Amino acid sequence: MKDSLKYIPILGWSWMFGEFVFVKRVWDTDNKTLVEDMENILDYPKDLPYSVSIFCEGTRYTKEKYEESMKVAKEKGLPILKHHLLPRAKGFNLMASQLKGKIDYMYDITIAIDNVEGHSPTFLDMKDGIPLNAKIFMRRIPMDLIPAEDEKKCSEFLNRLYQDKDEIFEVYHRTGSFDELGVSKHKIKLNKYDLYNSLFWLCVTLIPSIYYFLSIVWNGSTFVKGSTVLIFVLIKVLIEKMMAQSSSKNGSSFGLPKKQK
Repeated sequence: MKDSLKYIPILGWSWMFGEFVFVKRVWDTDNKTLVEDMENILDYPKDLPYSVSIFCEGTRYTKEKYEESMKVAKEKGLPILKHHLLPRAKGFNLMASQLKGKIDYMYDITIAIDNVEGHSPTFLDMKDGIPLNAKIFMRRIPMDLIPAEDEKKCSEFLNRLYQDKDEIFEVYHRTGSFDELGVSKHKIKLNKYDLYNSLFWLCVTLIPSIYYFLSIVWNGSTFVKGSTVLIFVLIKVLIEKMMAQSSSKNGSSFGLPKKQK
């Protein structure tokens, strides 16, 4: 994940304590970080499950980034993708070399989320209680098929993988589902225990918070009351701003030529 995300209150901290791998998008620095963090992850006890995920495009999709990415693809003689940016191979090659022989499979995951009221969904839609419908296409690839020992071949493997992903997503783009691919379909059922867990922690945190808030409003001075209201307003504004960043148009300039940064 982008290094700056770990400083987001609560959410970023949970990622940091969850031992997510953060990168600064500077390879000389990220190379060392990836090796050290991967060694720590692989040192977990054998009976402790873990997963390692990588977003090989390195940044969110925008029209400008797509055009620049396909310009690079043409220069390298690679097929033009319709729905993806050109994958960046360095991080994938490093992770594959670290993981080969230690795990048996890699899962290629393609996620398609239906538009909400004519636009791509964001965290703001989730906050507003708008239901989202996601379709996930997964392929299990044996690690033995990944030529992790050869950087050039590993990069070629990744490019072929993304060409396949692009064709897979084209099916969804054209039909609204992956059904045409003829694979078995599984619907993920809602887990009632997730609801119970959420309600429990909501009660544990919300009831004391309401109690102390009402105590301040009832017994506090005008200054204390005003400060409390200001803090709540500030938190609300920060949360709204953070969620608005989930829109691709608010993404970073990573992947664009310097003159557009």
